[in-house]
Amino acid sequence: MPPTRNDVPYDFSCSVPDFGTSGQLARHTLDGAFWIMVSQSLLAPIGLAVVVFLTRQFGPAGYGQYALTWSVVFWIEISVCMVFSRSAVRLVGETDDWRALAAALLKWNLALGLGAMLLLWLIAEPIATLLGDRQQAGLIRLAAIDIPIAAFAEAHISVLMGLGRFRHRAAISAARWISRLVLIVLFVELGFSVEGALCGGIGSSVVSLMMCRMFLRPKLFCGIRFPARQLWGHSLPLFITDASLRALQSIDLLLLVAWGGTQTQAGLYAAASNLAFFPAMIGVVAAPVVLSTVTRLLKQGRAIQARATAEYSMRLVLVLLPFVVLVSVTSTEILQLVLGADFAAGGPLMAVLIFAAYARFAVAIISSLLVASGHLRATVMITAPVVPIAVLSHFVLIPMFGPLGAAVSTTFAFSLLVVAGLFAVEKVWDGIVLFRTFYKSLVVGLLVCGTVFWPAPGLWLILKLVFVCLAIVGLILAQREFSRRELDFVTRLIGLRTPEAAKNAI
Repeated sequence: MPPTRNDVPYDFSCSVPDFGTSGQLARHTLDGAFWIMVSQSLLAPIGLAVVVFLTRQFGPAGYGQYALTWSVVFWIEISVCMVFSRSAVRLVGETDDWRALAAALLKWNLALGLGAMLLLWLIAEPIATLLGDRQQAGLIRLAAIDIPIAAFAEAHISVLMGLGRFRHRAAISAARWISRLVLIVLFVELGFSVEGALCGGIGSSVVSLMMCRMFLRPKLFCGIRFPARQLWGHSLPLFITDASLRALQSIDLLLLVAWGGTQTQAGLYAAASNLAFFPAMIGVVAAPVVLSTVTRLLKQGRAIQARATAEYSMRLVLVLLPFVVLVSVTSTEILQLVLGADFAAGGPLMAVLIFAAYARFAVAIISSLLVASGHLRATVMITAPVVPIAVLSHFVLIPMFGPLGAAVSTTFAFSLLVVAGLFAVEKVWDGIVLFRTFYKSLVVGLLVCGTVFWPAPGLWLILKLVFVCLAIVGLILAQREFSRRELDFVTRLIGLRTPEAAKNAI
């Protein structure tokens, strides 16, 4: 269980985790987190390059068709992949013999992936009719091939994360994103249009699976059987949570089209959403690192260090708020520079959706902390009720305001999750103090709002963003949000200090 203020004497003003005299787990975690951050740093430029390439190749209408197809399939795919993902990380971290668990994971993920693919093949026609484009049926069936491949690869990744092999996870992620860009450009340039873009995504999943088998080769059939009830008992609450989050992130575009939105509107909305949700994707990948580290600390009886790690993770999330505000006030300029004048109309949508993406990032970390502390049902109680609220708000706002109504509804739903999640974290991890950090970040964010009066067309926008980002960092440091020990912790993470100096910082 997480520690409370009354358990042991501890200086709660210092939130840098103290992992002991040796610092081995700290250095291992920092090393893994660093390499995962490096691999995921490819997500922004590569994902952006894919969006730019496809939007310029297909235009708003064609990109809307691609985005609709991928939204339908990816929602189901990520739900299948997440059935056992986080629970597997925790179970592998707790068990001494992980091979039986790995075999069970491989079989269940493969079976669920194949079942989801067959289901999509059967219902592709009704979905296409609902979306108002009969051509979507063939595209959905093609994209569904990716589901069992990605699910099988995800089983390997979950075991690697549970074992603490963060570098291997980083290599797999880097290979997948690089191959995705290369294959999508290759197939589209060969003249395969939307089908080629979908095939590029499938090919990147194949590359990811091949990398997984290089690093880890668990047997599909193991002599020792892992109790299915234990696996499902851990996984079902998390599956409901992850499926709810995916529904919140994907249902807006589908409902927008279902209620009369045009392909052009769908393309503008999808482009704004994809650019905005890059931070959320990084948070989803970073969350297993937090989950694995805190779980292993609690298993070793180091509850105080686990609580400190939890607080430090949440404070880092809150400190990012001013940067989100900066993206929001410059969203139109960003879209015009990156995607061209045809997509500048999506600026107001991105200005709203970036807050939904930030909330999604925070929810990923919050849910990992709740899972690591054993409060699986709390994640369900927080997320599940928000889905019908989001659907109801879509019903009200989309007919009135169109795409902007969908963006506001999505952001409102994710904001509810963050508020509920913060209350849950402060209750479960008694003693975590987050209000002061939030207040300081909010003050800086309000100052950043003033940059809306600084027009920066074209490439001048890059200079503006760099200057304001440096100013944000300076203001955060001036507020003394981070102590010297905490700054030492961060510089160790990014490799700016020697190992000898870093030992004194941990």
